[in-house]
Amino acid sequence: MNLNGMISAARIAIVKHGPDILTAAGVIGLVVSGIMAVSQTPKAVDVLRAHEDEVGELTAKEVVADCWKYYLPSVGLAVMSIGSIIFARRIDAKRMAAWAAAYQMSENALVRLKESVKDELGEKKLKKIEDAAGNKFMEEHPIEPSNILHTGNGEHLFCDYYSGRYFYSSVPAIKALSNQFISLMLRNGYASINEWESLLGFDTMTGFDLGFVVDQYNDNKSCWEDPIDDYGPGYLGEPCGLVKFPCMPKVDYQYYA
Repeated sequence: MNLNGMISAARIAIVKHGPDILTAAGVIGLVVSGIMAVSQTPKAVDVLRAHEDEVGELTAKEVVADCWKYYLPSVGLAVMSIGSIIFARRIDAKRMAAWAAAYQMSENALVRLKESVKDELGEKKLKKIEDAAGNKFMEEHPIEPSNILHTGNGEHLFCDYYSGRYFYSSVPAIKALSNQFISLMLRNGYASINEWESLLGFDTMTGFDLGFVVDQYNDNKSCWEDPIDDYGPGYLGEPCGLVKFPCMPKVDYQYYA
């Protein structure tokens, strides 16, 4: 790689990991500033004692006048470090806003596409396409018998759309959990996918920050009538239902509530 290529790669890496770099630098700077302050304290104490020996008890103003120069570098470094952390959070906030906007545009485009397919081909053909897409999703998330969750609510096989995990349950049990989830959303103004995963019996997914907001329910209650997309043959040959809500989850869902 030539010099220009190395510089370009370094620039891309810095921009990509800028918030992490600034946060790390801020934390290190705060630690170093504390160490610097501690290391200067003996010098400041010696100066104060010498001054007290000359004039007696010192006022607060005299203490500051005697010591400020010893702590100025550590205070300056601490201020810069805090600024780095704040700047890093601002970059993250801007990126998250851009991500949410892009996600919203993708969701709107998907809704328009679905409506166009429905108008062009009809309800039955749209359902057939959706069923084929569901089977394709399950093919991309192979089932591992040892990892299938037994919920104790039935022996019918289902696939959770949001995590690709499989579990045994029943249609009535899943609908009951759906009602609990909707009640949670109505009570709090929003509900996360992780809360839905917990209701199903799965461990929550680290770093997974998607959810639904109450406005989605108010705007289109049909989105919440049945979270089971289909209970058909599945790609394995045995019946397997794909569980998902028709409404698309949102990024930063808390801010929409």
